[in-house]
Parts: sequence; C-alpha cells; structure tokens
Amino acid sequence: MDTKAFDSWTNTTGFPGALDVGSPETAPPPVVGSVPKIHVFSALDHTLFVGMLVVSAIIGIYFAFFAKQKQNTTSEYLMGGRKMGILPVSLSLIASYISGITLLGMPAEIYVYGTQFTTATLGVLGAATGCAFIFMPVFYGLQLSTSYEYLEMRFDRRVRLLGSLLFLVSSFLNIPIVIYLPALAFSQVTGFNIHLITPLVSLVCIFYTSLGGLKAVVWTDALQTVMMFFAMIVVVVIGTASLGGFGNILQRNDDGGRLEFFNFNTDPTVRHTFWNTVIGEIFSWMTYVSVNQGMVQRFLAMPSLRKAHIMIVILTFGCVAITLISCYCGLLIYATYYNCDRLSTKVVRASDQLLPYYVMNVAASLPGLPGLFMAGVFSAALSSMSTGLNSMSGVIYEDFIHPCLKIKISEERASTIMKIICVFIGIVCVGMVFIVQHLGAVIQVSGSLGGITSGPMLAIFALGMLFPWVNSKGALIGGITGMIFMGYISFGQQAAVAKGLLKFEKKPVTTEGCAFLPHDDIFLSSGTSIINTTGVFMDTVTEGSLAGAVAAMTEGEEEQAAYQFRLSYKLYTMIGLSVSIAVGLVVSFLTGPTDPADVHIELLTPVVRPLFAHRCKSGDEAAHWKNRVKKEEEKEMEAEAERDSLLKKETIMLMLDEARDEVKPTR
Repeated sequence: MDTKAFDSWTNTTGFPGALDVGSPETAPPPVVGSVPKIHVFSALDHTLFVGMLVVSAIIGIYFAFFAKQKQNTTSEYLMGGRKMGILPVSLSLIASYISGITLLGMPAEIYVYGTQFTTATLGVLGAATGCAFIFMPVFYGLQLSTSYEYLEMRFDRRVRLLGSLLFLVSSFLNIPIVIYLPALAFSQVTGFNIHLITPLVSLVCIFYTSLGGLKAVVWTDALQTVMMFFAMIVVVVIGTASLGGFGNILQRNDDGGRLEFFNFNTDPTVRHTFWNTVIGEIFSWMTYVSVNQGMVQRFLAMPSLRKAHIMIVILTFGCVAITLISCYCGLLIYATYYNCDRLSTKVVRASDQLLPYYVMNVAASLPGLPGLFMAGVFSAALSSMSTGLNSMSGVIYEDFIHPCLKIKISEERASTIMKIICVFIGIVCVGMVFIVQHLGAVIQVSGSLGGITSGPMLAIFALGMLFPWVNSKGALIGGITGMIFMGYISFGQQAAVAKGLLKFEKKPVTTEGCAFLPHDDIFLSSGTSIINTTGVFMDTVTEGSLAGAVAAMTEGEEEQAAYQFRLSYKLYTMIGLSVSIAVGLVVSFLTGPTDPADVHIELLTPVVRPLFAHRCKSGDEAAHWKNRVKKEEEKEMEAEAERDSLLKKETIMLMLDEARDEVKPTR
C-alpha cells in the first residue's frame, strides 16, 4: 500500500486516527475492504457532559452563598468544620485518587504490556494498613490543619517548609497530567480544540473549588465518583455481553499473551514484575494516602479516629475496585481487536486513546454512552484537580503566607486569600498542560515524575515518627538529598526515553483480521511498534520512528541507557525513601542526635511508642502545641497593640505641639 495514500486515508477531521469513510479525499483505496465506522458525539452526549459541569458549578455556588454555614473561615474552607459525613468524604477520597491516568492509562497498559500491573492492588492493601496504624493516629491525635504542621512540631520550621515544598512540587507535576489526558480524549471524540476545552473545563473546577471550599469539593467529588463507576460498569457490561461472556475474553487474552500475574524476576530494571508492583505500590500509595495533604485533610475532617479508619477501608476497596475495572477494560479492548490491532494500523494513534475509541465503537448500541463515559472521565480529572487546588491553597497560606503576616487578619479575610491562591494556582496548572502534551506514555510519566518527591516526602515523616533520635538537620538534609537523587534518575530516564535509548518489551499483536488493509505478511507503520523475528514487540516508551526501529533491528549492538536510568519506575518511591532515611540517620548521628527525652511521645507513631515510653516526654502534646501557638499569637497581638498605643501617643503629642504653636502670642 502506498505510504502517502495510507497517511491521507488515516488523517481525519473527526476522531483523529479514526477512518472517515464519508470523505472521498480520505477514503481508502478501492481494493481495501470497508473501514470501521465510528459513532460521533450526539446532542444527547453533549447534554450529559455539559450537565455534569453545570451541576458541579451549582454545588460550588450553593456552599458559597446559600448554605447555612458559609465558607468564610479557614476551618470551614479547609476542613468543612470537621463535621463531614463518612460516605461523601469517602467517595471524595476515591475520586481524588482516580483520574484520567487510571481510567484511560490502565486499559492502555493492559492492552500493550499485559496484566502484571494489576498485582499492584495487593500493595494498596499493605499501604492502607500502614496508613491506619502508623500515620493516622498521630495526625488525628494532634488535630492539625495541615499534615506539615507535624514537621514543625517534631523538627523545626525549615523541615516543615521542605515537606510543604515537596507536596507543592508533586501537585504541580501531577495536576497538568490529570487535566491533559481527558481533554485529549474529549478532543479526539468531539473534534474540539484541546487548547480550548482544557481552560473551559478547568475554569469550572477552579470556580466551584475556590468558592465552595472543602464541602463543595467533597460533594462534587461524591457526584463525580458515582458517575465514574456507573460509566465504567456500563462499558464493562456491554463489552462483556458483546463478546459472548467472560470466558471468551480471558481465552483471547490468554492466547494473545496478555495474562501475566506471577513474573517473579528479581531484576530491578524489568518494567513490571510481581515484586516491584507489589512492594513499589506499598510505598507509593502509602505516601499518597498517609502524608499527602489532600488525603490527610479529608481524614482530619472526621469527628473521630474510628470514622477515619472506616474511611480508609472504604477508600482502599473503592480504589482497588475502580483499578480492576479499568484493567478489565484493557482485556475487553484486546479481546475485541485481538486480530486487528488499531495502533499498528493507525486507526488509533496513541495507546491512551484506546478506551475512548472502544467506547465510541460500541456506542451505537446505547445512545448517550459516549457522553456518559466522557463525563465520567472528566469527573475523575476534575475531582483530582479540585482536591489538589484546595489542598495547595491551604498549604501555601498556612505555611508560606500566614507566618509572614505582620498583623493578625480576620478568618474571613484569610479565607478570601486562600480563594485567590486557588484561582492563581489553577491558572498556572492549566498553562502547564501545554508542556505535558510533549511527554510520553502517561502511566510511565506519572509514576516517574511522582517518584521525585514521594519517597523523600514519606521519609521525613517516617524519620520523625519512627526514629526519636533524628534531628532537624538529618531530616532536612535527608529529604533534600533524596529529592535531588530521584530527580537525577527520573529526568535521566525521561531523557533516555526521548533519545530512544530506553526500550520495553510489548505484547504481540496482529493485523491479519483487518478487512480494511491489504494482507501483507507483516504490517509496518511509522509511529508504532514493529514485530521482530520472534513476534515480540520492542519499542520505546513513546512512539518511535519506523526508521529508528528498523535501524535498531539491523544493528548487532544497540546502545542502552545507563543502569540507573533503566530501573523500574515502580521502585522510585522506595529508592527515594531509602536514600532519604539513610542520609537522615547518618547526618543526625554526625551532628549530634536528638535526646529522646526531648521528644514528646505523642509525636511518635503508636507502633514504636512502647519502645520509648519510658524515655520520651508525655502529656497532652496537642494542647501544648495549641497553647504555644496561642501564646505566640497573643504576643503578636500585644506587640501590635503596643505599637498602636505608641502611634496614638505620638499623634497626640504632635497635635498638642501644633496647638501650642497656634496659640503662641505674637510680638
């Protein structure tokens, strides 16, 4: 087949990568069979999608202007007054974790690389246990506004600022990816310009998050979680029925080499194995649910620790459920196109767009399904974005702005400042989407960039709660060292990917069943993988060029990235954690370790308290901390009152002097 004719054939005006049979300019050559027809976004689909945005905005307006308790204090804006119900907050937690990375990236992962990734759900169970028994009792006992207040109580203000900075960097790296992926999918199924839809939808999120505070975020998240589950379950039910049942789906995936759960290879450079998915996920998920402000903020909104533990259970099983559903969608997609790979044929140009294409392909059987699906995908993005914006505004105000204020401001004004911060960081994140679109596969990029901060962030909390002799210098230097080290590895890996030096083994595919293609022995197309002599796919993480792939096959020795850049991204959090803890312990002993007698027992996790109860201080540390803060505020108020008094005295003296000058007798 002529390359120019093929490129012309696959360039469409609707769904990019889909084949436009209605246009004579883009129609396939006569010798080729009929092209798969794609459902288009209907008026009902648009109505469902826009309806989700409108309802989200109305919720924000309600809590900002019509609710009995307005969002005009920092406690209401950040914690919902600590009177939120278990169910809506639990749904909000699930929505905060799930994003387009889960709903779109995981089906693509299963289709391209197989099911080994699903064993990461075992690590989620271990991480939830650690969160419930190691970290949450400490945070809840101290009743903090942000999780990073703990670092100042245990160490000093410098360490607190480091923790806050790690969180902000992590959020700024993650939110643009979360926004971009569903926007790209929506652009491809509707034809809307991605640079137009991204700011429009994000504006709705910024609107209800800045106005309605945590309560608006929680209730919109609850609505969006229900939409996510409903949309994905509908897709699963229709897809399974259309393929003749679960057994047929498993059989086709087994025949295609997709089913893989127990790869016990101990090589740390293998992308996914049983060990690195399970162990790596324990640490990465523990960071996300245990010390991330967005999650801790929700736990602290509960009136008791018992209810916070119930929330952790609901969160864990909810996230495992949606993850497995998303992975099952990957099996559905392969079972549907098992003999006609849509990536090799350029019908779909990127693996992350396989699920939207699949939904549009089967949509004819259920009107409104594409709109419902895209509303669900965007719901996932908006929930993650709103959680990030609300948490970041609180951290920036509490940790960077409030300590610098020379005068005490009212709660209402503080709430207004946080709303302004929320709008500003929302605009910045939307602008960063233009950078994200040039990066590689979403699961790899998200895990790689997240590993820069997640390990060091978990480490500085672990150093404080598990090792009473660690001092502030150890925690500070350990955290910074870990971040620099992981930044070197992560960005080095991205550079290796960009140069085509990093390759991963893909599962085999075929185009033999494509009626719309000429049946050559092997179908090759630029921008996709190629089949080597063993029938196994080898390709870079991003889509490489055909010329580069052919050159790689013909060369006897192929250049590889350095060993440290080939480490599995699933191990990044564990590596960053280990480096930070090791450096923190060494620096603490070299600079003079903290005497456990100077550390309050409430600042240690209950897991190690029995070991140090006889050596550490005891008493109500939360009350002590609050009294200390209160005394500092009282001192600031007294100093301000004294300054006002002096100013008044100076003003009075000046007025008296002026009066004397006026009544002086003239000669």
